[in-house]
Formats: sequence, C-alpha cells, structure tokens
Amino acid sequence: MALLQVPGFNGPAEWRWPYRPLGLDTLPALAAILCVAALIAVLLYGPSGRRGAWMLALLGYGFSLSLIAAQPNGFGRVVSVLASRHSFSYLYDAALAPPTRDLLADFSKASAGLSMHSRTHPPGVLLAIRGLDEVTRTLGPAGALRTSLPRESAEAMTAEISRARERGKPVPAIPPSPLTAVLLAFLLPLAAAATALPVFSLGLAWGLPDVTARWATALWLTVPAEVLFTPSVDQALGLVVVVGAVLALKGHRGPQGLQGQEALRGGAGAFLAGMVVAMGCLISYGLLVAVPFVAWVEFSAGEDSGWLAPRRFVRAALVGGGFALPWIALGLFAGYDPWVSFRTAISAHREMAVATRSYATWLLANPYDFALFCGPAVAVLGAVGLVSRRAPIGLRRGLWGGAALFVLLWLSGSVRGEVGRIWLFAMPFAAIAAAAAMDSREPPSPAIRGLIVAAQALTTIAFAASMIFVD
Repeated sequence: MALLQVPGFNGPAEWRWPYRPLGLDTLPALAAILCVAALIAVLLYGPSGRRGAWMLALLGYGFSLSLIAAQPNGFGRVVSVLASRHSFSYLYDAALAPPTRDLLADFSKASAGLSMHSRTHPPGVLLAIRGLDEVTRTLGPAGALRTSLPRESAEAMTAEISRARERGKPVPAIPPSPLTAVLLAFLLPLAAAATALPVFSLGLAWGLPDVTARWATALWLTVPAEVLFTPSVDQALGLVVVVGAVLALKGHRGPQGLQGQEALRGGAGAFLAGMVVAMGCLISYGLLVAVPFVAWVEFSAGEDSGWLAPRRFVRAALVGGGFALPWIALGLFAGYDPWVSFRTAISAHREMAVATRSYATWLLANPYDFALFCGPAVAVLGAVGLVSRRAPIGLRRGLWGGAALFVLLWLSGSVRGEVGRIWLFAMPFAAIAAAAAMDSREPPSPAIRGLIVAAQALTTIAFAASMIFVD
C-alpha cells in the first residue's frame, strides 16, 4: 500500500504523511538491505547474550544510517532540518535563547520569543544542545568545515538566519557551530539504536529466554518510527524509559527478591530509575506518563510478597523520590519553577495542537498511526502478546499496566496526532510484547523469526521510499 501510494493509507484527511515520487539512492539502499541481512544472520546464528545484543545494535545503527542516506538529499536534508526554525527548531533556539541562568529563572517569559516546539517543551533539550555546542566549539577542528556535511550545515544555518532577518524575526548573536548539527544528525539515530541494549536487558529481567530477548532487540531496530523520524528528539526518549524500567527491576532477581545489601542496591536502583525518568521529562513533557509506568514496574515486580506488602509501596515511593529530586534541585539552585513552566507549555500546546483538532478524528487516527509506525509484525504480535497469559508473569504485569496508562492517555485527547513519533518511546515495549507472543509456548523456527524481522525492515524501506516524514 505504501509503494502503491494508496490514498488514505498515509493518514486521514485532516493529516497526512505526504507521498513523494518513489525512489531511494541505490548504493545506500543496498547497504541498508545488507545491514538487515547481516542483522538477521547474527540474530539466528551469531553469539548469544550481551555480545549478540551489541552486534545487533551496531547493525541496526548501520541500517538506520544507510536508509537515512538513501532518502532524497540524504544527510544534507537532515542537517537542513536541524538548522530550521520550524521543523526541528531546538538548535536555532538554543543559540537564540537568553543565558542559561535567565532561561531557567523564568522559562515561560524567556521562551516566549522562541518556536512552538521550545515553548511547549521543558528547557532540557535546549540546555543539552547548548552543552553539545560548547563541546563542538572546543574540540571541533576548523578543517572539518571544509568537508561536505559541515559546509552544508553552515550554509543551511546562514540561510535560516537570513530568512529570519528578512521577516523581522530575532536572530542569534552567535550562531551554533556547524559541527553541532552534524553531530546531532548521527547522535539521535545512535540513541535510538542504543535503546536495543536495555531492551535486551529488560527482556531478560522480565523472564524471557536469551534468544527471545535478542529477537525483541532485532524487532525494535527495524521498527519504522525508529528510523524514519530522523532528526527528532523523540528518537532518544525510548532509551530513557527502557533504562528506567531496567533500573526499577534491579532488585527483583529470583522468587525471593534480593536481601541485605543487595536489597539496598535494589532500592537505589528504584531511586535512580525515578531520576532517569525525571531527566527525560526535562526534555519532553510527553514522558510524564513514564513516571507512573516505571513506578508500576517497580511495584508489580517480584512474587515474594502480597500486593499490600509495605516493600512494594516503599520501592514505588523511591521511584517518586528519585523523580522529584532533580526538579527540587533546579528550583533551589537555578530558580526554575517547573509547575509554572508546565502550565504555560500545556496551555500553549492546547491552543496550537489540541483545540484546533477534532477529538473524534484523533480518537480513530492515533491508534492507526501508532500501529503503522510500529510496523505490521510488531503491531499485530504486540497486541497478541498483551492478551497472552503464557508470557512470564512479571512481563504481563508490566505491559498490562503500561497499556492501561496508554488507553487513558489516548482517551484523554491530550495528544492529537503524530503519535507514531510522539509515542515512539513506547515502541520498544511493543517489540518486547511481540517477541513474547511468538515465544510463549513453542518457540518459532529460525526461518519464521528471520521472516518477521525482514518484514519489519522491508516495511521501513517501503515507507522511506514513498513518504516524507521530516522536512
């Protein structure tokens, strides 16, 4: 349907991922296919354990880079998007925004002249890009500016500043380093590929066999959204949530859990899980749903006590304590008011992206968009995995809680559209559910595993060849 460019397949009338003339650059497309073939071979015949997961992650990263390069204008398009005041906007805004101390002291006022993305998000992404820019200015060799991609980055930023001046818009006194956009072009898909490693660890922690955990890893690496939404901050957010869930399960090994000093370390893991999720929420308010999810993973794990056991509530409270600590520190030492910033951002987001869109349309379109960008195999098998009673009990509890939270989020109407990108951070869990569904009684043959991963990858390639996602 993607290659035939069937009308309506790319979204409802109110919103569409536009079709474009079919085609991919030949050599990078062949490289992408070779990376998928190697990924499947490593999955089926390569090493097991963490070494195998690392190899899968590296091949998945190669798949992403190859397919990005195969699309029209390749990485030149990516650095142009990163320089844009509208498409990505954070790089431009990080240079335009006031000094960090002033930005945090009154973020609502300081961000008023920035893009919609910056006004409706917390300041973490601006601060992270600003820090990366400092690194590139310090370490970046001047000779690199004469190479192709940094030069295209510099030209794109110069053109963006020129357009802003012509329209009477504010421009940064000091533009970002061209190398910052180049680094982001590679770091964002790297974060998505690196998510494969905690996906593997989470599968093991939830009781999946090694081969099934590695299969979940391979499925995640071929999810369409993981590749197609480059460049996007959302690519990196799955890493935060999955790492948080892994840390939440740190103290739940074996039927009796951990004891003594190991139990204390497990409690520290719960606290650290909350801190990790807090850092993600400092980048995107969309990750707020991950706070109750990670707390639920912590609360529901283990079989050593009843549901009302005090230790369950204590460990979930530790997640909450870890989540609160960074916000308290920002308030005390930087004067940042997270509540005022949140209310201002959500109000602006509602005016721009919620109130203007039909609730009924997005009630129907959101699950479609999410399933579309999970890929057909992960979407269908993930749904089966959610209702299966044969998967490990810890996995079922964790995924059921996450599914319930997402149903509430969906019905609330607070996220209307583009959830294939916005809810990308939930897709690693869909990949785990899909792998668990196929492995719940009789493990599938290697051929079936390989065909399903190939189907995912071919879907991603077909979408890349036929539609525009970030421009």
